[in-house]
Amino acid sequence: MGHVSALPSPPAPNKLYSGLPAWQFTKGPGYLMLLKYKSSPVGPYNELAYIPGKYKAGKCSTPLFSVQRIWVDSEASVQGGRSNWGLPKELAKFNWRRFANGTEVVSVRAAADQSLLLHGVFDPVTSGIPPETLAWVLKQELSTVPSMQWPLDKPATPTTKPLSFQLTYNPKALDFAGIPYANAARNILRLRVNFEAFTGNKTLNFAALPAGQPVGLALGGGTTGYFPTAETLACY
Repeated sequence: MGHVSALPSPPAPNKLYSGLPAWQFTKGPGYLMLLKYKSSPVGPYNELAYIPGKYKAGKCSTPLFSVQRIWVDSEASVQGGRSNWGLPKELAKFNWRRFANGTEVVSVRAAADQSLLLHGVFDPVTSGIPPETLAWVLKQELSTVPSMQWPLDKPATPTTKPLSFQLTYNPKALDFAGIPYANAARNILRLRVNFEAFTGNKTLNFAALPAGQPVGLALGGGTTGYFPTAETLACY
């Protein structure tokens, strides 16, 4: 997981939010996240998510982040994410290979049409930021990312309101959300991203994480958090 640059113009809304009002895109840095859940209430699965930046909705004065593209390789995770938090999850195939020297190669393809979403080559962090420090910093950062999403468990109506939730952290525990992640911090060796799949526009690109930048790939260690119940966004 790491920062990506702000987009110069709004990304296309996710097709799963068709018919719902568009929020005002206020830019700001985005996040690109690649996660490997070793276990969860719906079993192990992989996840690729993109937060373009912040949005303002309705009468709300404070911009909030919103996950606009997210892929997983678990149908149960798709259904749970959509119904519990309004996350527009879609199915993808993850090919995650690890070599004896610690290098990991990850390819993610959309299940619907087999188009390549992301291909990355990563090495373990051997110098610079210690992996445990990086994981801690990323989790502290994530704890300041309140999110809003459109509910996806029922048809939209003129009175439909967004959902809002924010991750919180318990420093006394060792797992994130009670779900252990595969350990680690990684250096990016190569990263190729299908920008059209993430932004809905082949010419609307964000600057991907540069080679040599350490990132949290499948966060591990450090503090913990839990996924709270999503509530209706009061200011909308």
